[in-house]
Amino acid sequence: MTSSDAGAGRPRLKVLHVITPSRVSGAERIAVELCEGLKQRGHEVLVACKLFSPFPDFARDAGLECVELDIGGKLNLRAALRLARLVREREIDVIHTHLSTASLWGSIAGRLTRTPVIAHVQALNWSPCYLLADGVIACSEAVKRRIRGQGIPARKIRVVYNAIDVERFSRELSIDEAKHRLGFGADVIVAGVVAHLSRKKGQGYLMRAIAELSQRHPKLMLMLVGEGADRTMLTSLAESLCISERVRFTGYQSDVRPFLSAMDMLVLPSISTEGFGIVLAEAGALGVPAIGTSVGGADEVVANEVTGFIVLPRSVTPLAEAIDRLAQDPHLRREMGERGRKRVTALFTIDKMVSEVESVYMEHAANRCDSTSREHEVGSVGEFRGMSSSHIDRTAGEASAKLGRVLFVRLSSLGDVLDATPVAEAVKREHPGAHVGWVVDRRCAPLLAANPHIDRIHAWDPTVCGFLRLIKELRSVRYEVVVDAQGLLKSAVIGWASGAPKRFGPTDARENAGLFYTDNICVDRDFARVSERSLLLLQGIGVAVTPG
Repeated sequence: MTSSDAGAGRPRLKVLHVITPSRVSGAERIAVELCEGLKQRGHEVLVACKLFSPFPDFARDAGLECVELDIGGKLNLRAALRLARLVREREIDVIHTHLSTASLWGSIAGRLTRTPVIAHVQALNWSPCYLLADGVIACSEAVKRRIRGQGIPARKIRVVYNAIDVERFSRELSIDEAKHRLGFGADVIVAGVVAHLSRKKGQGYLMRAIAELSQRHPKLMLMLVGEGADRTMLTSLAESLCISERVRFTGYQSDVRPFLSAMDMLVLPSISTEGFGIVLAEAGALGVPAIGTSVGGADEVVANEVTGFIVLPRSVTPLAEAIDRLAQDPHLRREMGERGRKRVTALFTIDKMVSEVESVYMEHAANRCDSTSREHEVGSVGEFRGMSSSHIDRTAGEASAKLGRVLFVRLSSLGDVLDATPVAEAVKREHPGAHVGWVVDRRCAPLLAANPHIDRIHAWDPTVCGFLRLIKELRSVRYEVVVDAQGLLKSAVIGWASGAPKRFGPTDARENAGLFYTDNICVDRDFARVSERSLLLLQGIGVAVTPG
């Protein structure tokens, strides 16, 4: 962190944005707008993205420094190490991740380098990748509710609305001039949708609504701006509904302003995963009334009956009724459009978004400085060997008093798993009421099935889907303590992702696994057997044992 006048007297930060997209869409545009705004405030911004993506050229065209790394894919374990190396080389203060894969590897890189990580969530999807971040930015209250339901505490989440360049979306042409340039007559009523052509965007329902209104509004046209796998299906649907002459496909457009300017109304008929709906704000800035559905954050962008309408998803008739109201009333369209522009100017500006994100950075950067200072005062938790016996007893006593749900992680191999099982018996002997869980490779799980001291076995399947299922399962149990008897990066990450507030592991853990523990336990190297080493780890949770 360096001194500067960034943010009106705030220190200048070095921020790494990590993003792994396959195409350039809404989330990618928001990331670039944010990076540009941070640069203008004096922060040093670096972007890291995966290889063979269209995003680097898009970012560089905006004047951003972009590094391409092999960080794509949720099985690419070296991605975190590559990012960690970049963080150290560039002395990064904050890591800001976009999309789930970037959040997974960025969060692990942050732990490896002790750098705060902020994950940006743009959709109503489910992904434990965001659980690993120090802080989470949700693009809407709807997204916040969704991720809170996944086990992320409210204190870690900040809602920061997506934003647009309001000046860039100021109207330059009248609607009649814009229609003329696109080949529409001034008397044509244009309903448009700007979205990737896919089922989740709901264009099929919109086509059916247009078909319902074809007799009532003979001048009503539908313009679909975007490209996608569903284009052939939508073309066939238009033909079957006998509205082909009313539907125009424009394909992908890098600049949607000329198309939005020609619309009498913008419709976004999404049926799922619409975290915000940036095009709704873009339409509002141009004074175009909008119709959205009650999924996700659309109703936070569009004020129902004020700047447009919110209707139920997958419902043709309510959608047709909303289109009908706007189609038959030019005065209502004009009023809603004017109120929409005022709303966008008040809530969804880039300056407001950048200020709020900057505030999140400062909060976590300050917490990092505070924790670093405390470590300098009391020493690293890894220096267990140098602690006094009274300090060890106090830590163990506190853990023991709160012992309720304890999770052991020993994934493999067959012999080592069996060798480690005495720890479960030791816990049950001193704490009969404790709930003992165990994470083990699914191939070794049958070995533990008959153990009377283990209450629940969590089988680990070393695949992406298997990992996601495991984390969801562990978080549902709400373990209070984790003991990592494996001492590897994968076992430490599992313990960390479980959400347990206390996580114990050996000081000699490999692959930097110790960075994922809250307490590192010194295990004397004279004890070579797995059973002995595992039992010694129990001193951290107040269970007295004597290996040997």
